[in-house]
Formats: sequence, C-alpha cells, structure tokens
Amino acid sequence: MSFVVVKKGLGMITGMATINTKTGVISYQCGLETDRIDSGPKGTWQIVIYDAAGKELKLIGLGELSCGGTLPGKPRFNVWKGEAKISPAIAAKAKSIEMTGRYTGQLKQLYSLGW
Repeated sequence: MSFVVVKKGLGMITGMATINTKTGVISYQCGLETDRIDSGPKGTWQIVIYDAAGKELKLIGLGELSCGGTLPGKPRFNVWKGEAKISPAIAAKAKSIEMTGRYTGQLKQLYSLGW
C-alpha cells in the first residue's frame, strides 16, 4: 500500500493505492481538501509498480481532479475511488506500489457553486 499527502496553501491532496498481485487489480483513492471559501486545490496522481530489484514494471497516470471552495466554517473533503487493471503476469512480479500526487493549481469557485 502507498499513501501520499501534498499540502499547498490551504489545500491538501491525498492518495492511497493497493495492488492485488494475483488478479492485477489496483485500487486507488484520490482526495482533495480545502478550508478556503473562494477556491480549492487541483491535482494529478500517478501510480508506479516496482519489482523486487526496484525496476519500474508499470506506470499509471491519473487525470487532473479539482474542487472549489467550501462553505464558511467547514472544511471540504472530496474523495474519488477507482480501480485499474494490469496483467496478472506483471502483477505477480510486483513487490511495491507507490502513489505520488502533484498540486497543479487552484480552482477559483466560491462555495463550489459553478457560475
């Protein structure tokens, strides 16, 4: 299992990934958090699978996600869950999984109301 937290300003990007080495199913969760009322963070994530020697077996890039601002006095948490599948033959060689997140900016959106 891999877990990532990236803090930037008043926003936070989180992520977690696991792999089933028998089936090749990768389960992941991406999260965004903000305390701002006028904007929220944007981010991208990637998952890398490594073998026992530390050689990269597979790289999976996830698209950009974003969330706008929150209501006053309440932090906003957005979570997206998903799965990806790789070949069971590649998954059988997997010894570690790493998820990284990258802050890509702010979504200017008051209270997350889309105008």
